[in-house]
Amino acid sequence: MLVAVNYNSPDETIEYVKSLSTLGNHEKLQIVIVENSKPEYRNNRFEQRLKSIVSDLLFTETNQNRNYFGSVNYALKSLSLSPGNYDYFIISNVDILINDKTFFNNLFTIVDEKIGIIAPSVYSLAQLVDQNPYLTSRFRKSYFYYYRMVRHHIVFTHFHEVLVNLVRRKVKHAVMQAPVPKPGYIYAPHGAFIIFLKNYFEKGAGIDFGTNLFGEEIFVAEECRKIGLLVKYEPALEVLHAEHVSTGVMESDHVRAKKLESVKYFLKHF
Repeated sequence: MLVAVNYNSPDETIEYVKSLSTLGNHEKLQIVIVENSKPEYRNNRFEQRLKSIVSDLLFTETNQNRNYFGSVNYALKSLSLSPGNYDYFIISNVDILINDKTFFNNLFTIVDEKIGIIAPSVYSLAQLVDQNPYLTSRFRKSYFYYYRMVRHHIVFTHFHEVLVNLVRRKVKHAVMQAPVPKPGYIYAPHGAFIIFLKNYFEKGAGIDFGTNLFGEEIFVAEECRKIGLLVKYEPALEVLHAEHVSTGVMESDHVRAKKLESVKYFLKHF
C-alpha cells in the first residue's frame, strides 16, 4: 500500500499517480490519496481525474488540515485500513516521481526480519543530492533544547537560517564530490518517501505522530529503535523529489510554530 498526502498540489499529485501507473508490479500496490488541501484548492473532479488513471485508487478527504502523518492516520481510519495487513506500506509526499520501471519489482524482493523501515535514495531535484541517509546516528537531547530556543523567537530563527544556508552550500559541494553511499543501516529515513515492512507494525510500532508536521523521520526512527528493528538505506531504490511543493506554500510563521510544536514533542518523549 502507498498513501500520499495532497496539500494544495493537485497537479503534482496527478503527475505522481501517472508515474506510479507506469511502473512494473504497480497493480500489486493499493494507492491511497488523501486530500488535505485548503478549501479553495479542492476540486470535486480531483478524485475522478485520479481514478481515470488508476481505477482502483482509494481517495478520501480530511475535514481539516491534519498535516502529514495526521492525514495518513485519518485516511486509514476513515477507509478502515490497517497498515499491518500489507507486506510493504509506503508513506509519500506527492512531489515525487519514480522513473525506474523496476522499482517495485526490486522492492518486493526485499524480505529481512531485522528491518522495520527501508530508506530509498531520495534524490532532490532542487539540491541535486541524495537526501538519504537522513540521519546516520541518534541526536542527543541537547539538540532539541537548542531548537526550542531557535523556534521561540523569529529573530533567533532568522539568524539560525542564515547560518544553516551558509553551511548547506559547503556541505552540498562536499556531498556532490563524495563517493556514492553504499547500502547500510542508518538511524532515520527521509520523510518524503518512507517504506515500512510488515514487521514494523507486527512488533508494535506505529505512525501515530498526531498532527505534528515536522520530525516524522525521528519519530519513526525512535519507533524502530524501541522494538529492536533497523532502518536500511537502499540506494538502488531511487525516487526523485521536487521538494517543498506543499510546505513551500505555507506561511513562515506557521512553519516556525509547527517546528516548535514538534521540538516540544520530542523533548517530552525522546
